[in-house]
Amino acid sequence: EKIAVVGATGDIGKAAVKESVRRGYATTAVMRDVSKGKKETKFEGAELKQFDVSDRNACLSGDLFPIGSVDAVVCCLASRTGTRKDSFAIDYQAALNCAEAAKKAGARRFILLSAYCVKSAERGDDYALQFQYAKKKLEEDLAELADESFDYVSVRPTAFFKSVSGQVEVVNESDDFCMQIDAHTQFAKGWDQRLI
Repeated sequence: EKIAVVGATGDIGKAAVKESVRRGYATTAVMRDVSKGKKETKFEGAELKQFDVSDRNACLSGDLFPIGSVDAVVCCLASRTGTRKDSFAIDYQAALNCAEAAKKAGARRFILLSAYCVKSAERGDDYALQFQYAKKKLEEDLAELADESFDYVSVRPTAFFKSVSGQVEVVNESDDFCMQIDAHTQFAKGWDQRLI
């Protein structure tokens, strides 16, 4: 099996690359800047490929995945800001570029790291976030793209503990944070200080 991981430099992408290599798959880690990947031990045993997956034309030209070069693509792409523009550029369009390139190259499967909270967008909840709508649209388009030779899986985990630990790091650095308590928003500064 030839596996490619896009969004390989994120925490989950790194773990996917490491596990793919551990299982003996020929693994390619796709990233914007391979110099960052060369510093990471989690990429040992993987081929590093520098590529801008937001460049649709380059993706579809065969530069991303030459024909026969990949059997399955694991997509761990995620927008950084969560704004509508960023979410639809990365969570939707860049991921779709990768899926279409994978299909064109002869891959048989596309595995999308989505999120359980996409259900908020499916229900049209008032509090649904832009990345949830972007992932929802991508899942719909992947269903249209699938056929007898190319399928997809959308994995919707509930949470990643790195996200929680990142929030704890912010609090420990004594930056301002907001906490919801009994429907009243309280502001605090630092982990050990009392709520104001």
